[in-house]
Amino acid sequence: GHRRLSIIDLSIEGNQPFWSEDRKTAVVFNGEIFNFLELKDTLIKKGVNFRTSSDTEVLINGYKVFGENIIHQLNGMFSFVIYDLSTGNIFCARDHMGIKPFYYHHKNNSIIIASELKAIISALGYAEPDYSAIVTPMHFQTAPNTGFKNIKKLLPGHTLSFENNNLKIKEYWSLKSFKPEISNSKKHEQKLDELLNDSVSKQMISDVPVGVLLSGGIDSSLIAALMSKNTKQTITSFNIRIMEKDLIGQGIVDDSVYAKQVANYFNFNHKEIIIEPQIIDLLPKLIYHLEELTIDPAAINTFLISKAAKDSGITVLLSGIGADEIFSGYRIHHVLNNIEKYKLLTNNKTTKRIAGILSKLPIKNRLISKKYTRWIKKIFYLISLDNHTRHILAKDSSLSTSLHSRLFNKDFEYSRLNHIQREYSLFYDSHNYSYLNKLCLSDASIYLPDHNLQYLDKASMAAGIEARPPLIDKRIVEFAFKLSDNQKIKHNIQKYLIKKVAKKYLKSNIINRPKAPFAAPLRSWLENDLKEMIFDTLTSKKTMEREIFNIGTVNFILDNHYKGKEDHSQLIFRLLMTEIWFNTFIDKN
Repeated sequence: GHRRLSIIDLSIEGNQPFWSEDRKTAVVFNGEIFNFLELKDTLIKKGVNFRTSSDTEVLINGYKVFGENIIHQLNGMFSFVIYDLSTGNIFCARDHMGIKPFYYHHKNNSIIIASELKAIISALGYAEPDYSAIVTPMHFQTAPNTGFKNIKKLLPGHTLSFENNNLKIKEYWSLKSFKPEISNSKKHEQKLDELLNDSVSKQMISDVPVGVLLSGGIDSSLIAALMSKNTKQTITSFNIRIMEKDLIGQGIVDDSVYAKQVANYFNFNHKEIIIEPQIIDLLPKLIYHLEELTIDPAAINTFLISKAAKDSGITVLLSGIGADEIFSGYRIHHVLNNIEKYKLLTNNKTTKRIAGILSKLPIKNRLISKKYTRWIKKIFYLISLDNHTRHILAKDSSLSTSLHSRLFNKDFEYSRLNHIQREYSLFYDSHNYSYLNKLCLSDASIYLPDHNLQYLDKASMAAGIEARPPLIDKRIVEFAFKLSDNQKIKHNIQKYLIKKVAKKYLKSNIINRPKAPFAAPLRSWLENDLKEMIFDTLTSKKTMEREIFNIGTVNFILDNHYKGKEDHSQLIFRLLMTEIWFNTFIDKN
């Protein structure tokens, strides 16, 4: 079955499953092929006839001509299944960066494939939790895990074939295969400018209205500038504004001011959404659509913006997601890279002693603000760790070995958990890369597809919006991983090359402004709207009977947080969302 969100060729001719002209091959396809017009020209020159203007027909005809090698010619965001009626064989693929989801259940001689977990659960007639995945040290599910037993997700850059009842999974593209080139700043600046312009131009191709998710940061602002350059039509932009009292509690700046400046400069039709959701009612709905245990309140922002866009008649939104991972935009990259330079001074008795003393410093104190207290505690904690685990535990929501063992009743060896194994493999097998590029590799291979792109796709599609990320066009990603360190961080300026290009299109106050996360007022919610729900849920009889969490540890976490000794916002939110997830998919099922 297939439910279509029509973007290109809105006629019924583009509906799916889409059959080849000879009725011997069918395709079910989720996403877009951004270079479909070039591929179509190539196929026409080979004598192929087309009856629609859809990219779906380009995909199936490309398969008929090139076979499985068509995968090497695609540039897009996709997951697809091609069925050969004459042989009974199935050929599937997921895009290079994992923008679109791909799930499967394989048992004996059968396979079930879907872009939503609910479809597979419905086909099976049951849902069973995968505890080895649920106890991950991260706040998201790392591929191939989904949180559901016997349901896997295909890794980005992989194909899946099912022939003669045999399942074969192959990697067709890898981020680990590139080597940094000799630095030539001017040449690389020009090349990146060309790639960005072409990517935005291609991703604006649509038979329905296209808007932009404008956060006010450099990435979405640069996309907005290039969109303005590529069309004469008025573009609609969307931004979330957080109330001032919530900004203070969260320790973040008001992005909406910058977004409004960019929108006004390019004469956009700008729409601002004030984030005041009925959060208690929204969380179960969000879990239902996210399906995986992806614990990030930023998904709420994405859903609210997407809903506002749909209500405004927009069906496609361009997003600036992905640049931080491939061009080293995260502040923690800069911190870790500096720590690595002085690694001989780390992980010793002195640093461990200092980290231990600071760990007892309450988040609420008279000397330092909450924001800087969190940062100081975090940095000295990272300095005290060994080089093998520092980058893994740098994530705000990651669980250390000791906290992990105290929190979960389920006994799984920490070092053998899927996320830890994949991190080690990626980080220490990529001999071509510097330490900084390894940080980018780790985030682009795991955090980006399994967390950021996961919630971007699910939360936007829940509102009937297709979100497109032009900054991770596969050509731009390949280009980014050939850059030397000083083109990513130079003179303490992160995303250095991106900012050089942006000078052609944006004002300096947008380019040089402090980085701000795409955040929601989680700390304020925990103190107010969600507080009663948190205590009712996490101390309930059902939670205790489930025996996933050690209730003594849960109570200790709640007590420390609400007394201002520690900031456990992310962890408490994870505990709450995990219980809602169980209630939604396991208990009710």
